[in-house]
Amino acid sequence: MTKTKKIETKTYKKHAKIKMNPHRYTRKQKRSITSQLFSVSKDDIIQDYKKLKQIGCDKKKAFSKTGNNFVNYFTLEERLQTVGNKGVSFYDVWKNRMTLTKEYPYVQKVLDYYEKSYSTYPTIKVWKRIFDLYYGSISIFRPLQAMEIYCRFQPTSILDFTMGWGGRLVGACALGINSYIGIDNNIQLKKPYENMVKMLAPLSQTKVKLYFKDAVNFDYSKLKYDMVLTSPPYYNTEIYRNTTPMSNEVWNATFYEPLFKKTYQNLQKGGVYCLNLSSEIYETAAKKILGACKTKIPMKKFKRTTGTQKEEYIYIWHKK
Repeated sequence: MTKTKKIETKTYKKHAKIKMNPHRYTRKQKRSITSQLFSVSKDDIIQDYKKLKQIGCDKKKAFSKTGNNFVNYFTLEERLQTVGNKGVSFYDVWKNRMTLTKEYPYVQKVLDYYEKSYSTYPTIKVWKRIFDLYYGSISIFRPLQAMEIYCRFQPTSILDFTMGWGGRLVGACALGINSYIGIDNNIQLKKPYENMVKMLAPLSQTKVKLYFKDAVNFDYSKLKYDMVLTSPPYYNTEIYRNTTPMSNEVWNATFYEPLFKKTYQNLQKGGVYCLNLSSEIYETAAKKILGACKTKIPMKKFKRTTGTQKEEYIYIWHKK
């Protein structure tokens, strides 16, 4: 009996959650961390974007990572600030890496593996992999994923009411779609997006309009759009700056349901309404407001809660 107790105590200690010290990094320090993870020039990302335009509606290239570098160049720094499902950001994990190495054996195993097999691989990039695996990967919606949807339905004006990191905007510009309207309440993304749009302006004919406001209380009757394509946050899995954690029920009642209702009501007749959702949000919120969708497109992507793969969908409704 005593032996069993010791094993249980040891197991609990092994998996106990460690309280991390907040990172307190300055903007300059964050920029330095970001540049160590991702170092490309403006010329590099312009070439990346031009390749994206060349791909266009070629379905054979739909799983390519082309365009990702363009997105990361502008918004990665803020994405690293986003809190994953374990309640910490990458900056927090990087700041507390020595403590985590001492307390969690699996962390040391990963570090040892890379040291043995990939000795020249930068340590900070190993820690990014550790974060993605164990603390919640914060991924982007790839531009080519967006372009696949745009090519299928041929919209003229797109509404993206939770625009996130910029993949859907870049995809719209690469195809030269008439209009892209983006909304996001993360004011920290305002400057990165302004820089992104400034670089895209001479490279695309797409008219871009961005609003950094609360999407739920936005007046959508003032907008004209024949497509919605967006990827709302998955409950508390990705906590952005200025966002307060809530229960799933509160998320549904105060965010998803009113937002889906408003944006669908103001979608033009004949328009297409596309949401990249977890099955849980689809079943508990989207289906309640919009009814069952008749079309869904599978998206192989990493879970928003761990580093393993699962099937997610873009659920699609057509407004008659």
